Amino acid sequence: MGDPTEEGKESDDVCELRENCLHAIESLAERCAADMAPHAPRVRSLCLRFMSYDPNYSYDDAEEDAGGDEDGYGDEYGGDEDEYGGYEMDDGDAMDADEDGTWKVRRGALRTLRALLRARPEDVKDYFVSGPEDIMPPSVQLLDRVKEREESVRQDVLQCLRELLRATVVVEGNARVALPAAIAARLGIV
Repeated sequence: MGDPTEEGKESDDVCELRENCLHAIESLAERCAADMAPHAPRVRSLCLRFMSYDPNYSYDDAEEDAGGDEDGYGDEYGGDEDEYGGYEMDDGDAMDADEDGTWKVRRGALRTLRALLRARPEDVKDYFVSGPEDIMPPSVQLLDRVKEREESVRQDVLQCLRELLRATVVVEGNARVALPAAIAARLGIV
């Protein structure tokens, strides 16, 4: 499936192949949970990398652009201000959101992660600790994906979070186990 950070891997064919591979892994997780057990950490790591695969959009820039330009008009028409105060239109080389197929990869990764959570709820503790190559625990990475720009992918993020919370809550008699500290702190509950 490759590394999502490699340049030039955003073509429609590559995105479609990645989506199909993730769908196959999702099916394996749902139907062969016991056989997938040794591969679960690697699949989880793969899903975490691809759920944020959005090479045509920078979420940091979106937060900065939200303030607008000093004249209040911004570049809502797709152009940049030229030296005369007018706007030059983009040449159209940038990929449109309609043409961008990377959302299918993100959606596939989230659905695979959700299938893994359903199939192996006993591994839920691994979602709250950082792995050797992770900066943040998977649960926090999932929370950060709520900012997703594509509505259908955002729905899958919320469904995956719901599945994570469902697997986290363990009922023993009338007592419920509290949310792990990493999630509670991120949600501002602590």
